[in-house]
Amino acid sequence: MTDMLIPDRMGRNERLERLDAVIDWDRVDALLSDVHSSRNGRPAYPPLLMAKAMLLQQWHSASDPEMEDALYDRLSFRRFVGLGFEDATLVDAQRSDPSFGAPADAGDADAAWTKRGRSKRYGYRVHIGMDQTSCIAREVALTAANINESDVAEGLVSGDEGAVYGDRACYSRERSRRLRSRGIKDRIMKRASKHDPELKPWEKTRNLLISRLRAPVEKVFGTLKRSCRYERVRYEGLARNETEMLFKLMAYNLRRADVLLLQRQHA
Repeated sequence: MTDMLIPDRMGRNERLERLDAVIDWDRVDALLSDVHSSRNGRPAYPPLLMAKAMLLQQWHSASDPEMEDALYDRLSFRRFVGLGFEDATLVDAQRSDPSFGAPADAGDADAAWTKRGRSKRYGYRVHIGMDQTSCIAREVALTAANINESDVAEGLVSGDEGAVYGDRACYSRERSRRLRSRGIKDRIMKRASKHDPELKPWEKTRNLLISRLRAPVEKVFGTLKRSCRYERVRYEGLARNETEMLFKLMAYNLRRADVLLLQRQHA
């Protein structure tokens, strides 16, 4: 009965309503059908409701306690996840250690050190395969920070691309051959090697052109860092942090899709 007392326009959020309307949530619900809660404790909320709440959490860079508070007092959030307007507790307020990830002996066996220039970083590395036209992330991977881009490059290729653009770290003659055998143009920047210690002038020009075309992927990382505060992982262990990263990229993709849909409507 409480829902009927709320004015229809109160707590409306046009962006959330657009996303809610265009996504086939029944299919998402089916994918989550195997997710079950512990048999102990209070009855669990439906997996789809929790998944929607986690998307909201990524869009608004909210901690678990902040998300719980927002679901208490933001009607648009409650409408989006499918909660009524009676009181409810959605997530446990468990705060992660703010200093997690700094020292190498912090206890995260899945993280590792890496060196970039003179600086050293301890943690994880995010790898993204992005569509050049839409800037939608298609393939993603999370690894320890010491894993080279070249080691996961094959997994970032969906297989239906017309061309693959990549940094020098991803280049190898064998990879170039494999891409061509799949009908995919090799647009990976070349690097000097023991066989070719000096790049030819045309190869340097080619690298410059490729670097300009692949630059938009850096905007994805910038958005994750600025909007999602993704400069430090929240959890300990690869599996948990990979789940968080996937939700962040899903949230990014949905926001990006909303922008593309609006552009199409106004074209």
